[in-house]
Amino acid sequence: LTARAAMLTRVRAAAVAALPEVLARHAVGLGPRLAAAAIACAGDDPGELRCPPVVRAHVRGPASLRVVEDPALTGVVIALDRGTRIEATLAALLAREWPRLAAAALATLEATP
Repeated sequence: LTARAAMLTRVRAAAVAALPEVLARHAVGLGPRLAAAAIACAGDDPGELRCPPVVRAHVRGPASLRVVEDPALTGVVIALDRGTRIEATLAALLAREWPRLAAAALATLEATP
């Protein structure tokens, strides 16, 4: 059980480490989609849209959002002036899907002779 948990920790760490490169390779397709998802949640509320430079060229935010480059992100984060935070990043998507992915990895491991 401890070995499986350690394996899952290594797999997740490797996936997280690969996210910036994945985003860089697919910024043209991913950037606008991640931005659109976050902007749709923000509506017309004022705030700040943060994204990495590789995504910045592909983001067209509304006038109500100030756009700031943040190289540490793997997508788009909007901080509304009223205090709401909206995160549309590859890291957030991985975190949301991790339980299903971990279960699939364990099932594959158990099925392998």
